[in-house]
Amino acid sequence: MTAGLTQESWPDNGKYRNVAGMPERDGDNDLAAEIRDVTLRRGDVLALRDVSVTFPRNLTSAILGTSGSGKSSLVQLIIGLLQPDTGNVRTLGRDLAGCDLQRLRKRIGYAVQDISLYPHMTVGRNISLPAILDRRPQEEIRTRLTELIGIMQLPPGVLERYPHELSGGQQQRAGLCRALMLRPALLLLDEPFSGLDTMTRRSIHREFLHLRQVEPVSTIIVTHDPQEAVALADRLVVMMSGKVLQSGTVREVMSDPASDQVRELCTGIGALRA
Repeated sequence: MTAGLTQESWPDNGKYRNVAGMPERDGDNDLAAEIRDVTLRRGDVLALRDVSVTFPRNLTSAILGTSGSGKSSLVQLIIGLLQPDTGNVRTLGRDLAGCDLQRLRKRIGYAVQDISLYPHMTVGRNISLPAILDRRPQEEIRTRLTELIGIMQLPPGVLERYPHELSGGQQQRAGLCRALMLRPALLLLDEPFSGLDTMTRRSIHREFLHLRQVEPVSTIIVTHDPQEAVALADRLVVMMSGKVLQSGTVREVMSDPASDQVRELCTGIGALRA
């Protein structure tokens, strides 16, 4: 699943335009997402337990935890794929309980480990699909494609290939390009680099860090890998058993763990990132 901006809300000097052509703002706070007192059940499992956490704009936040800690559930709440049993969720300044979710999702890029490129489409068409569905001009699509494959270090010839002809790393890069196609205000990445070999992951990490420099976007990454979290994120949200154990800057969490559980989860990282 990928999402981006609608034609009516294409970015214009930091603003977004609604169908009437008037600026659409995200509200007067500095949060990309806000979770307040949220409890969530998934079947018989209590996935989230009275969770409250915020994600600042224009930074990269990593949600770090082991399998079953509630990381993916938290991201799915932020994009409105799940609804909380109790509590409140705000994304890009909008209360999800009372907003147009379809419209909001068009301002969010979303990529998961299973990137789900359509096998019958070329890579170029896969990446362009959000813009094609949004009826963007062909010249605009071509320009954006060129920008994205340059940022993600994909060779131009890859656009004419099909997904099965790509390596795992190239497929993940293509998935990121698709999530970024419409310049989202918020990028959600759920274990996007899992399953890749170490060298490929490091290469994509470098490209992601370059992306942050040339095209800043509020980003939330789900990962079980402390090394990855520290390498890519400005802030950490550490989770276990459906609870947030600690949140703060990377340095704050690494230098002053709130509990033995946080310390154990983060063991082995080594030196703090400057």
